Order: sequence, then C-alpha cells, then structure tokens
Amino acid sequence: MFESINTGMTAMAAFSRGLANISSNVANMNTVGFKRSVLQFRDLLYGEDGMGGMPGRGVATGQPRQVLSQGELRSTGNALDAALDGNGYFILRHGSQASQARYTRDGQFEFDAAGMLVARGANVPVMVMGQGGAPAALNIAGWRSIPGSATSVMKFTGSLSTADSDKLHSIDNITLFDALGGPHTVSIRFADKTDPAAGGGGHDWDFTLTDSQQRQLASGTLVFGADGAPAAGSDKFSFSWTPPGTLARNVTLDFGEAGRFSGLTSFSVGADSTASLQSADGVSSGSITGTRFEADGTVLAQYSNGQSRSMGRLALAWFANQEHMVTAGDNLWMSVGGAEPVIGTAQGGVFGSVSGAQVEGSNVDLTEQFSELILTQRGYQASSQVISTANDMLQQLFDMRGRR
Repeated sequence: MFESINTGMTAMAAFSRGLANISSNVANMNTVGFKRSVLQFRDLLYGEDGMGGMPGRGVATGQPRQVLSQGELRSTGNALDAALDGNGYFILRHGSQASQARYTRDGQFEFDAAGMLVARGANVPVMVMGQGGAPAALNIAGWRSIPGSATSVMKFTGSLSTADSDKLHSIDNITLFDALGGPHTVSIRFADKTDPAAGGGGHDWDFTLTDSQQRQLASGTLVFGADGAPAAGSDKFSFSWTPPGTLARNVTLDFGEAGRFSGLTSFSVGADSTASLQSADGVSSGSITGTRFEADGTVLAQYSNGQSRSMGRLALAWFANQEHMVTAGDNLWMSVGGAEPVIGTAQGGVFGSVSGAQVEGSNVDLTEQFSELILTQRGYQASSQVISTANDMLQQLFDMRGRR
C-alpha cells in the first residue's frame, strides 16, 4: 500500500507538470510565432517480481516536445512585419560567431536608430544573405537617400495632323533632370513647314526645344515619309545640354522608328494635332519613405522620387531534423549537438515564401488545450483518490492491529 501511495504521488506530480504545460500553452495563445508543447509521460517499472511480471512504479515526465506545425497568418498593416508561409526560420545573430545564431518564426522587425534591421524588442540583428552566400546584418544608413539621374531619352507619341488649323503644336511642362537630379521645365514646339503635296507626298515639321526662360536648347526638322511615319535619319535627334552648374549631357529626342508607326506620325487627324510626350527617363534625388518585404524575402526600399531599391534578401534556415533545435526563450530556438542548418532564401529549395505586413500566430488550439485540461484534472483527482484509498486501507490495518 505504501507503493500505491508512492505511485499516486508520482502521478499527481506528473499531472501538476502537465497543468503547468497547458497553462504555458494557453498563456501564449496570442504570442507571435509561438509553438505549443506536449508533455511526454513515461511509465516507471520495478524489477522482476519473481512471477514474470513487471509491477508498475508510477509515472514520470520528460522534457516537453514542441509541436512545430504552422500557425495562422495574420495581417498587421505594418510593412516591417514578415511571416513565413512554409518551411524556414528567420536567423538572428546574438554575437559575432555563427554558432551564436538564433532562429525564430517571429517576424516582427524594425530598423533601429543606426539603420540596422533588428528583431523588435530583442534588438538583435536580422540576417540577410551577404556576399558569398553567408548570412550578414543589414544596415540601411547609407541608403536613406539616393542620387538622381539625368534625362537621356525623351519619347514622343501621337500625330502631327496634316489638317492642323494653325499649323502649330506645342507640348509644354516637360521635366528634364540634370546630372544632379535637378528638375528643369522645357517645352517643344512643332511648326508645319511644307505643304503635304510637295516633295512626293512627304510632310515636314520644324521643332524647337526651349527652357522656362525661352532659351533655345535644340532645333531641327522632323521629316515624315509618304506613309506618315518618320523618315530614315529623322526619327532620332540628339543634342548636348548643359544646365547651369552641371556638366554637359547628351539628350535624344526619340520620334519613333523610321518606316514604322511606333512613335509620332503625320496623318490628317482633324484640326488639332495629338502629339504628346510618351516618356522621359531621369529622376530627381529621393529620400527613403518606407520598406517592405517581397514574397522572395527581398527587402525593398521605396523612395520619394518613385524609385525602389533592393537591399538584400532575408536569410532563412532549416533543420532537416527538428530534434536538433531547442528553445532559447523569447520565441527563439538554437541548434544543439553541432547541427548545421541549411541556409537559403524564400521560394528556393525547401523554403516557403515571405508574407509582408503579416505575422504568424501561435499554433495553440484552445479546444485541444481545454480537453487536455479536463483529462489532467480528472487524472489528478483519480491519483489523489488512489492515495486516499491506500491511506484508508493502511488505517484499517493499523486499527486491526490495535484491537488485538
């Protein structure tokens, strides 16, 4: 009977630890990237009892085993949050050595005051793929602004109508950028030069490019063939432009392609011409306005001039044997036994994709936890009842001895 009491005590102790495990799971049901754990129970046995049996000695518990199934992805609206949809762990560096790396599914990131991409709260660097395929920290201090680029090509589209009532057409408020990214407003004016019947059906237009101070930057003649497309040698026009305070730049006016209707044309399209600027390259300098994560893990910076720059791709890790990972607190794992993970990037190899502005919720199932809670409670009650019954039996034995 003393053995029964000891056995019951091991059961009560085990169920108490089981309750603590359930409590931890429920407490972390809203913890980003949390993985629920399952407590392992194992029976304890005596040696042989002489009759070929192995009497029970009770129960013991081992280390909780984490269930690494994926949690639900939740939208946060924060562009610097990231969730992994599929295999992989984000890599955090807790020191200068690779062996000090930590792994997490919690993708709540931010840039610190120095421009380093870090895990929010923990303030440790988040790794991206560096040169040579080795994980490295990401610092955007040198990317807070980008220089502008000069305009080199202006493309035109539409038609200069042979029936234009005033034989003139202007395209105004065109922005050209100098080598420093400074904007300059220019206009181009087309003037009908010849009668359509002259020169074998060709049609010529003089053009003049002027700046906002009415200074002439370029001029020439645009010749159209009988088919209404720019004639050979007339479809492109290049000139040298020297904005004040900057170096000279070559700019090309692209009117289309000779013999093809890919740019400007000259047809009878009514009393008004429809020629317009199709595009002009070059941008002003820009300051960073935000960052976001692409599905392949690219960290993309966005700038005030409409440009974007890739600053690297998040480095991911994966252990073929998940038993090589143990918890290190703060939703982090570390490798044990010298196990080396597979390192890569999202959407490559075994790795899943990155979902920006989302986080992965915990994989705690409250229904399951409440069921386990009921079983734990009943097991604890039953074990206490075993101890109580064994105690009653011992008391009866003592009573019998006392009556002798």
